[in-house]
Amino acid sequence: MLDPANWITFWHPRLTKIVCVCNATKKALRDSGIPESKLATVWEGPSLDTLQPLPRSTRSEFDVPADAFVVGLVANMRRVKGVDLLLRAALRLADLPDIYWLLIGDVLDPQIESLAKDPRIANRIRLPGRRTNGGRYASLMDVYASPSRMEGMPMSIMEAMSLGACTVTTTVGGCTELVRHQLDGLTVPPNDPAALANAIRSLYCSPSSRRALIESARERAHSVFCVRAWAERLHSVYADVAGNHAARAA
Repeated sequence: MLDPANWITFWHPRLTKIVCVCNATKKALRDSGIPESKLATVWEGPSLDTLQPLPRSTRSEFDVPADAFVVGLVANMRRVKGVDLLLRAALRLADLPDIYWLLIGDVLDPQIESLAKDPRIANRIRLPGRRTNGGRYASLMDVYASPSRMEGMPMSIMEAMSLGACTVTTTVGGCTELVRHQLDGLTVPPNDPAALANAIRSLYCSPSSRRALIESARERAHSVFCVRAWAERLHSVYADVAGNHAARAA
């Protein structure tokens, strides 16, 4: 909090309310000394109704068999996104030859390309780079893996939940506010490729459990993490601020 910009953003005496994207952010700001009365969590939500899934046949563009079990993600693959951990998990699952790994986005961590060349998995790793409207590609995945080391409230997970990919994510930031463990997906500790591999293996081995998680996640995405619900939450904060201001002025 030594950056002078933080004083303007968080500590200015005329600041009434700070909107936090998740409870994890709210806690971090509260722990820094900002009064809880100034903090409000407002979960965001993408426009899910306009997010159209891609046909399964689109897998052929990436040389992925139609009947393969696909684990993937959509991200700018910086180290913080933990894609190296996902590839280490892939090595632990090398005994399952029908799992393919579809990793969409710019590769910004040199470890990724190195790990992807391991002969045990190299023929099943796909790194096609960035795609327009990348969120849609979650519809090609059986499991959407988000192994981040640090996160806020990732919209990519909201999109994956709405498109029917079963989510595995780490217990960082707001991810556990999005995905309730064993209700909407699975959560694992960060920096733990063994736990990540075990979670993916359990979903691979139990299609019925996976379907139940997918249905719960889809309903949660469309009822809680959508533009309408986001707008209602934000409106409530503004109405509270306006009401308090009017009361003080009276």
